[in-house]
Amino acid sequence: MSLNFLPCLPCYAKRYPLGPPCLPCLVSGHKSWVRSVGFSPDGKYIVSSSNDQTIRYWNVENHRSLHTFEGHESSVKSVVFSPDGGYLVSGSDDQTIRLWDVRSQRLIRTLRGHESSVNAVAFSPDGKYIISGSNDQTIRYWDDKSQRLIRTFEGQNRFPTRYL
Repeated sequence: MSLNFLPCLPCYAKRYPLGPPCLPCLVSGHKSWVRSVGFSPDGKYIVSSSNDQTIRYWNVENHRSLHTFEGHESSVKSVVFSPDGGYLVSGSDDQTIRLWDVRSQRLIRTLRGHESSVNAVAFSPDGKYIISGSNDQTIRYWDDKSQRLIRTFEGQNRFPTRYL
C-alpha cells in the first residue's frame, strides 16, 4: 500500500476512492509542522514527528492515530522504528535522543550528550546501536542497552548534520 501525496478534496470526501488519504490528511492530528515520517518494518504503521513536540503512531489501514508520545521539550526533528518495529528512537531540538517502547507506549530512556539540536537518528541493522547527528557538528554512536556513548565523530564542519 502506498501513500498518495497529491492534493485532495479533502481526500475525495473521505471516501478515498483513489487509495489511502494524502499525507496532510493522514497527519492532521499534529498541531504544527511535521518534521519526519517513516514506515514500520512490516509497513502496517507510520510514525511522524512534529514541531508540536510530539510523536504520533498511525495505523496505515484505517488512517487513525493510535498513540501520541510526549516527553520532548522542543520540536522533534527525527523519528524512526527499530528493525523489529518494537521501539522508536527520536531526536529533538531539546538536544536529547529518546527511546520509546511501542507496545507499552512509554519512554524507556533519554540519551544526553549533544550540545545542540539533534536532527537525525537511526538504529543499526541489528537494533543494538543508535546513531545521532546534531547541529553541534557531531555524529554520536550509542550502545542502546548500556546507554553508553561509544564514539563521537567530529569535524562535520560547514553544514549541520541533517540526514543520516
